[in-house]
Amino acid sequence: MIQKTAWLSFLTTSAITLPILLFPEFFLYPLFGSSENQLVSESKAILWILFPILGIFSFGSIFINGLTGTGHTKTALWIQTLFTIVYTIYSLMVIKFFKLNLYFAWSAEIIYWLGIMIFVIIYLKTNKWHEKKF
Repeated sequence: MIQKTAWLSFLTTSAITLPILLFPEFFLYPLFGSSENQLVSESKAILWILFPILGIFSFGSIFINGLTGTGHTKTALWIQTLFTIVYTIYSLMVIKFFKLNLYFAWSAEIIYWLGIMIFVIIYLKTNKWHEKKF
């Protein structure tokens, strides 16, 4: 059931995201107004990293909520805490120490959600979530 919901989330996210990525002027100019034409033009290249971020987020968020729904909120919290620490360290290294570009800074989101999704899938496959006593 989680996989079906995750795919539905991904398809919905894609249906909303792809038109904005393909036609940013059409969708973003009305939001920012004509005074921000340069902002939309300059952001077109970086907008493309949003699709993998939102795609992985659409799966990862459903999986972590699915784990929480089994009653294993403490496990879900530990997984999120672990990847929040990874996210913070990665962002600090990329931005402050290596001074890499915006693509690498935004890729922290991919690492965060992909890590959460992988850990939740591994945990759910171990069937430990069946052992929860209420």
